[in-house]
Amino acid sequence: MNHPAPPTQPSTAPTTGEASFLKQPRAVWAVAFACVIAFMGIGLVDPILKEIAAKLQATPSQVSLLFTSYMEFMGVAMLVSGVVSSRIGPKRTLL
Repeated sequence: MNHPAPPTQPSTAPTTGEASFLKQPRAVWAVAFACVIAFMGIGLVDPILKEIAAKLQATPSQVSLLFTSYMEFMGVAMLVSGVVSSRIGPKRTLL
């Protein structure tokens, strides 16, 4: 039995290309905020590497290696958590 298709509603999206940059979904703003905080964390550690070296009695190259190792580990962890999140969902990944 064939049913007639429901009438279509006209689109309310602007067609002139005047979409506002600020009218983004909340998820976009949450990701942008998380990125800013992550980059701030990186930028806050970099200037104090000399002080970290002094406290740990390490050479500047050892502290740089420590910082680089941390960043590489975080990069791999982000890739793995992204795959896991895609497979089981973001809420279950966080739990």
